[in-house]
Amino acid sequence: MATSPLFPASAAKWLPSRERQFVSPASFPVYALLGAALLFIAVIVALTDFYWDLGIVKGAAMALTLLALLGMAARWLSFERLGTALEAAALFSAVGILGPFCAVIMASTALPLADEMLARSDQLLFFGFRREVLVEAVRHWGAFMQVTRWVYHSLLWQPFLLIALLAAAGHTRQCWRFVASWGVALGICLLVFPLLPAVGAPPYFLDFLDTFNGARNGGLRAIGQGALTGIITFPSFHAAGAVLLGWAFRSIRPIAPAMVALNVLMIGAALIAGHYLIDLVAGAAVAWLAIRITRRMA
Repeated sequence: MATSPLFPASAAKWLPSRERQFVSPASFPVYALLGAALLFIAVIVALTDFYWDLGIVKGAAMALTLLALLGMAARWLSFERLGTALEAAALFSAVGILGPFCAVIMASTALPLADEMLARSDQLLFFGFRREVLVEAVRHWGAFMQVTRWVYHSLLWQPFLLIALLAAAGHTRQCWRFVASWGVALGICLLVFPLLPAVGAPPYFLDFLDTFNGARNGGLRAIGQGALTGIITFPSFHAAGAVLLGWAFRSIRPIAPAMVALNVLMIGAALIAGHYLIDLVAGAAVAWLAIRITRRMA
């Protein structure tokens, strides 16, 4: 059977073997991160005025649990690639739900906004760079802004494409390392974010101000659907995610150049979407650190 760089192994490797494994050890760091996030939220709910309001989130949690169990069942039947794709997608989605919950809790510290300091850092560190000058020059270009918005929101679907392709190509360990790196990067951003909260400047590609302000002024204390909005500004998690995606897509050689280019553009889109330049640099540094940490974990 013919092979390609994307599918280097024969189709026979998709068939069951005699070796059975329910849970992959490579997934343990991801489960540990999810457990830590759940424990953190549970403690905060028990000790403060935050409370659970799961609503449709409860249904999503049940669906993701079922998807993860299906992945484990597929692995037990020795369909390792299919099992990894299903389970990794479920756990990645769980990280995407718990992350915003933790961000709302962290934002409740309500420390003074750091926008003035971040804008001044841009000018001092990057040769007088002023984001508002750049944005004012391009914000009236309708087609450009539409494309920029699409690139920015590609963060929502790129990880699932990557997980599917890595699993299909047999790069199951790289798949788990990507998901773990994503969780570690998000955790680092969550730790730094409340120390330097900021709102950036319009145009905003996300409607996050109500969530951000509600978390800070006490108007939002429900851990549920209303908290599912990205509010992290510094370090930029969009920049961190773009670096992680570009790093992981290198393993998918046929489309690697295009996906790396897309993620370079996504970093630029984040600058248009409200971030300061220093946010992006910090986000890229967070991604590098997450990659180093998961390398040690592996």
